[in-house]
Amino acid sequence: KSYVLKHYPDQLVDNRPRLETEFKALQMLCEHGIKNVPQPIEKNYDLNLGLYEWINGKKVDKPIVGDLDQAVQFAEKLYILSKQIDGNHIGIASEACLSAYELVSQIENRYSRLNAQSNEHMELAIFLEEVFDPLWKKVKNESTSLWPEESRMQNLPRNKQTLSSSDFGFHNCVKASDGSLTFLDFDYFGWDDPVKLTADFIWHPAMNLNVELEKKWNAAMLKLFSGDPYFEERLNAAMPLYGMRWALIVLNEFLPELAQKRRDADGSKEYDLEKRQRIQFKKASQYCERVKNTVFRLTFA
Repeated sequence: KSYVLKHYPDQLVDNRPRLETEFKALQMLCEHGIKNVPQPIEKNYDLNLGLYEWINGKKVDKPIVGDLDQAVQFAEKLYILSKQIDGNHIGIASEACLSAYELVSQIENRYSRLNAQSNEHMELAIFLEEVFDPLWKKVKNESTSLWPEESRMQNLPRNKQTLSSSDFGFHNCVKASDGSLTFLDFDYFGWDDPVKLTADFIWHPAMNLNVELEKKWNAAMLKLFSGDPYFEERLNAAMPLYGMRWALIVLNEFLPELAQKRRDADGSKEYDLEKRQRIQFKKASQYCERVKNTVFRLTFA
């Protein structure tokens, strides 16, 4: 039998207890009969190490309908589990967005950190000022006014939240030879608004969903969370905001500490930061274009 040894960042570097979060999440999922996750074997908090069952499989580069069905089923299992357990021992997911206010604050914090680097990068300064800013003003006003009052400023009530791996998608799973998916990476696991799970699945740059799969996912989530009368309203209000959030996330290469992390993770001496920044710029611009179309559809729906 093969195993994988996962090393987590020290909490002095990243204060989130990622080893504890992932190990306990996987223990709980396995105990409740959720099979398509790796089995946790052993942990060492002093060394920031977790030992897990090794899962054979390939990356999902071009998702098909069968893959999407499995992702929907997994989201459903997490939601059913969130209704069955006393979840007080589980914290909120990393970067959870339980209100419009929290989501807007996260976006503006990311913006401030990038803006602080704009003196060093003329292209970044121009993008933020001429592309991002005007669109952000419009999106922020439109989306917050459309957001249901219940969770505009206050956190969404726990009974409307779901358990979430927080970075859920085909980029974090492997596909076995029989077509079955195993879902990985639960170090950001916790409670969150199902709207975030739904939106991030669509917006994440590694997802590559075609129009058919995107519609299918959307319809499945509307059905799954139909017990919440404001879910669809909240999703419509949130979609452009999450697009703007991703437009900034893909520019992390401009933040010195995160660029260094990427360089370390890449492991190759040929890591070309300027080339990476150009690629990410293109992605950020594409996000803004997609958001414009989303806002247009919402406004004139």
